[in-house]
Amino acid sequence: MRLLGLVIIVLLSAHCDNQSHKKAFKKVPVIAIPLKKKSVRKTPKKASTNEQISTFRFETIFDPQLGWGYDIYQQDVLKIHQPHIPVIQGLKGFENANDAALVARKVVEKLDAGIMPPTLTEQELIQLGVIH
Repeated sequence: MRLLGLVIIVLLSAHCDNQSHKKAFKKVPVIAIPLKKKSVRKTPKKASTNEQISTFRFETIFDPQLGWGYDIYQQDVLKIHQPHIPVIQGLKGFENANDAALVARKVVEKLDAGIMPPTLTEQELIQLGVIH
């Protein structure tokens, strides 16, 4: 019984800490537009130019201590909270909202393509011009 009580206290404590951490970020909907993805046919008939709207969207966020980051939502449910630049060591945010949006858009493209987890490489960040 004591163990159950201890588990409940730990879970509640972790939940409270997580909530206070989330409040530290200021959401800045600089670029929060739905992205389009091309539909892919499985049969090799003539190419389709139909486009479907993605179920994912992103918002850039700003933390005065870290810098810029992004959140990715699927149908208004937060799926990815990325307050710092992925791949690189340390906790360093993006220099500006545009860089955060470029990377968020790349992650959404991977999610739309069914790539899970939507991992980025250092080379992709260099190609996007986010790191050198």
